Amino acid sequence: MLENVMTSEDVHQLRRIKTTVTDAIKDHDHVVDGLLVALLTGGAAWVPMLQEFALLRGYAADLGLAFQIQDDLLDLGAAGPGPTEAGADDARGKATYPRAVGAERSGRIAASHLDLSLYILEEYGLKTRSLERLIAATAVRTR
Repeated sequence: MLENVMTSEDVHQLRRIKTTVTDAIKDHDHVVDGLLVALLTGGAAWVPMLQEFALLRGYAADLGLAFQIQDDLLDLGAAGPGPTEAGADDARGKATYPRAVGAERSGRIAASHLDLSLYILEEYGLKTRSLERLIAATAVRTR
């Protein structure tokens, strides 16, 4: 359970990140336009902030994919008991990673996304306790 690995504040932060990433994907063109305007009007001072934003976005994307794959595996019953009835995704014909590439390969793909998200944090000096806990919680997620 997430609550056993993370504080309620960490769980709330994960939900905020998921919402932010979802909104950013929906509003991708607006985000890109806004970043370009900021870069052009702020000059070189904006470059480090934009680089950090891009890195954190990569971290969030990899973490989000791992979370979704884990959710798909939970629905199969392949990663422990899930929040919904096992097989619900399959019954609805939902496109899932396990359906596309199998449960074992899906688990490896999820692990590689978690590794990438941790690499981004470590390599670029963005590692914080909360962001690292999100990775750990996703890795052991059972619901």
